[in-house]
Amino acid sequence: PKPPNDKSTRSIVVKGVRDALKEKLEKAKDLNFAPEKVQKIAEEIEIAMFGTFGDVGPKYKAKYRSLTYNIKDTKNDGLFRRILLRDLSPIEVVGMSADEYASKELQEWRQQEAKKDIEAIKAHELDLLSLGNTYVMKSHKGEQVIEKDDDVSKQSVTDLKLPDELPDLTPGEDIGKRTLDHPNHGDVKVEPLCDVCTGKISLEALVNLKLKHTPEKESRSKDR
Repeated sequence: PKPPNDKSTRSIVVKGVRDALKEKLEKAKDLNFAPEKVQKIAEEIEIAMFGTFGDVGPKYKAKYRSLTYNIKDTKNDGLFRRILLRDLSPIEVVGMSADEYASKELQEWRQQEAKKDIEAIKAHELDLLSLGNTYVMKSHKGEQVIEKDDDVSKQSVTDLKLPDELPDLTPGEDIGKRTLDHPNHGDVKVEPLCDVCTGKISLEALVNLKLKHTPEKESRSKDR
C-alpha cells in the first residue's frame, strides 16, 4: 500500500484534534459550541502545526499526539476550555510544551518534585561538608565512613606544591600501585593509599611521572 500523502495526513490530524475537543465538550455541561466552530478551530490548529514544522514529519506527528493526549486527559479540564474559548491562539497551542499542556495540578506536582530534588542535592552537599576529615567509601556493605589520618587532615594549603617543585619520583620507590592507578579505583570515591586522592602529590605531578616513564616502556617493547 502507498504511504499516505501530506494531504491525507493533515486531514487525519484535523479530524483527530476535532474529535478530541468534541469528546471533552460533550462532558462539559457548561459549554455549548456548534460543531462548525469546533471544526474551524481544529483546522486552524493544524494549519499552525504545518506552518511551524513545514511538513508532516516526526515533529509534526509528535506534536499531534502530545496535544490530543492532553486534550483527552480526564484530569486536564483546562486545556480544551482555553482552546475553545480562544484563550490560546492556534500558534500558541502549537508552541506550548507537554509540561505546559499538563493540568494545573500536575504542573504544581512537578514543581514540588523539582524542589524536592533540589533540596535533596543541597542536603547531600551539606552532608559531604559536615564529614570534615572523613572518607565515604562504597562497598558491598553500602557506604562506609572512614577517618583520615591526622597528617592528611591537618595538611594546609601552604603544604601543597606545584609540579615543578615536587621531587623526582619513580614508580616502585615513592609511588605505589594505587597511586599509579588513579583515578581508576573502582567504586571507591577516595582511595586512602593513593597519594593523589590524599593530596600528597598533585594530579599534574602524577601525569608528568607517567609521561616521563612511558617512552622508556615503549622503547623496551620495540627492542624486544
